[in-house]
Amino acid sequence: MTAAVEKPDEVVRRALFPVVGEKTLRELVAEAKVNEKVFKAKVRTTLRSSYSSYYRQMLPPLLNTLGFMCNNTDYWPVMGAMQLLKKYAHVGGKTRFLAGWAGYGYCPSHSRFFWGLRLHLLCTPGGLPIAWALANPKTDEREVLADMLTGDQDLLTTHPGQTVIGDKGYVSGHLETSWPSTA
Repeated sequence: MTAAVEKPDEVVRRALFPVVGEKTLRELVAEAKVNEKVFKAKVRTTLRSSYSSYYRQMLPPLLNTLGFMCNNTDYWPVMGAMQLLKKYAHVGGKTRFLAGWAGYGYCPSHSRFFWGLRLHLLCTPGGLPIAWALANPKTDEREVLADMLTGDQDLLTTHPGQTVIGDKGYVSGHLETSWPSTA
């Protein structure tokens, strides 16, 4: 519309102006510019809600159609999670079926609070996960890491010279002194 008002060609003058009028078209363009942010926010909210509703509706049939199998014991916890998703896929979004485990936490990268569990991964430098844990967001990250390392005693002892690198949330003097030192 802006192009039709600012630089109308002959087609616009013959087809649009007789029906709408040049003054009315200019007023519509001015109003659209003023309300553009509100309109975009409304469209975004509408699209988001329709997509999330659509995907929620698709999850139960998808989980019932696909078969998930694994003979690798390392991935059995993931298979258990898939069974849990299948079991509760029909439950509405307001139901808190993880009550007692999950909690409210803050995600600094998204600058917002969330309800759920926080995933902790211990990976090789190449990115292969070798240990993982789901924890309440209020649980201290150092406690989770200590539990991950004590849960699998062979993780550090059978691979001497391993280096564990973590962000500042995992740093503590107690953890550094309690790990076996191979250096």
